[in-house]
Amino acid sequence: MVRLKDKVAIVTGSGAGIGKSIAEMFAGEGAKVAAVSRRSVNGQPVVDEIRNRGGDAVFIQCDISAEADVRRMIDSTLEAYGKIDVLVNNAGVNFVKPFDQTEPARRMRQTSNRKWIVFTWKGGLLLIRFPAHFSPR
Repeated sequence: MVRLKDKVAIVTGSGAGIGKSIAEMFAGEGAKVAAVSRRSVNGQPVVDEIRNRGGDAVFIQCDISAEADVRRMIDSTLEAYGKIDVLVNNAGVNFVKPFDQTEPARRMRQTSNRKWIVFTWKGGLLLIRFPAHFSPR
């Protein structure tokens, strides 16, 4: 079954984990995928693998917390595919340090939580600010 045939999907955080799996699954279901990641070293191999399996995908390097990057991501997707049908807001951040380099636990939790909230909420809000670019149902 090809449930997403001819749909165009932007998947943020496609460089690893859940985002990578979503991008691969969507491509397997016939979607054209804009695989978005902050680092090309993570994102481009996902696109290469999708293409090797016969899928259609482009890599877009983007920090979703930066409005200029989000605008470029949307413009690049529209340039490649002409429309946007699906947006998967999957990007997130993870703060990992060796134990001997960590701050006191309380301060580390507060800092990590603030960074996560700013990145996730700001990025998500920037992505949904551009609804005119998405295809009507």
